[in-house]
Amino acid sequence: MKDIFQNIDPIEMEKKIEKHIFDTKFYLNMLYGEKIANELIPERDVLRDILTRIEKRRHYFYYYYNRQDLGDINEAALLCFWTIKLMPFKHISINNSDFNVNIGFAFLFYTINYVITYDNTQKKNKKLKFNALSKHNLLYAFKYRDLSKEAIMAIAESLIC
Repeated sequence: MKDIFQNIDPIEMEKKIEKHIFDTKFYLNMLYGEKIANELIPERDVLRDILTRIEKRRHYFYYYYNRQDLGDINEAALLCFWTIKLMPFKHISINNSDFNVNIGFAFLFYTINYVITYDNTQKKNKKLKFNALSKHNLLYAFKYRDLSKEAIMAIAESLIC
């Protein structure tokens, strides 16, 4: 990584946007079913903005934290934060605020599970510290509280034990 931030190549950005839309539909299919997932309306300009903001934070971590990598959990937390704030997805029959909170939560939750699964293949014996009450409280906080990017990163890290 270079010390000076450079925007993502437009072709690479479009690939990232397509992957993000694909992943979102995958998560929605698991949460709500195929009908809801197929009715997803992505706002590509907003997604481009979100992915650029995450890339800038990746550069910030690298430059100001002794070449430290952003990491999957922090990236998922940022994706969660910006999805909730900027609401890049629309749906005909679901309230957009609720819809984007659930999408943000899904990205965070599935990424944490992915990291734990990977870590456990490396014999680190980590697990997700989560139950129905935790989910309810976290969704409530995402919807009604003013959480910073850093707060969501800290929450995400604290869910792994």
